[in-house]
Amino acid sequence: MVATSRQYDFPAILDAFFSLKPLTGPHAGALRRIVEERASAILAHPDMRYMPTFKLLDLFAEYTNHAAAIDAEPQLRAPEATALLRNLLAEDSARNRQFLLDAALERARYEPMMLDADSGKAATRDALLRKRWQAMREVHQGLAALPADWLAAVEHTVELVIAAPNFRNYRAGPLMQYFAEMLHAARQLHAAGLPLDELTRVLGKQGPLWKRYALKSARFRVRNPSPFYFSQLPGAPTLH
Repeated sequence: MVATSRQYDFPAILDAFFSLKPLTGPHAGALRRIVEERASAILAHPDMRYMPTFKLLDLFAEYTNHAAAIDAEPQLRAPEATALLRNLLAEDSARNRQFLLDAALERARYEPMMLDADSGKAATRDALLRKRWQAMREVHQGLAALPADWLAAVEHTVELVIAAPNFRNYRAGPLMQYFAEMLHAARQLHAAGLPLDELTRVLGKQGPLWKRYALKSARFRVRNPSPFYFSQLPGAPTLH
């Protein structure tokens, strides 16, 4: 299972990053404080509970690299150096906006499972996948909305995948990643001004995403599945 952010001492990890990329310029202290403040703000976000640790480590390594690059420019005055780093690490920067969207989608993937554990209701494989997809869709539309017809094309493919024999034995986590990649493809194609037909082609059974995930069916198959995972089995028990 992927480690989550609550399992690590991130101040100590930042110390380790700065030992590998030491700041030695005249503004080193101020630059390091900015990195620590931004990392602390990211970690305080409630969605980080669901974020795999390796993604946070990648982000904080980028923060450290930005600080080291600015530190290596001695011609910059203190106000210039700190303003440049603050802009690079700002919450509304492209990198952080994408990271927060990814974190929100991670939460949407996993939170429904936690809610079901206490709901006292039986959850079949298909019902749980749909509930998790619906949570992802709502989060996505709140943060990076697609037009209705583009979202409908993604949703149609999600339903095909849930029902497809290729994916009946797929683990839920990789399927959620597949759904996230569908949304990502839709965002990219729409932003590029391409027609909806191109999204239909990319997401279709002969498209690259479907083929790539179908080829991974042996790798991502469920091993020793719980009875609730298969919707065709009667009397599915409550999740615990």
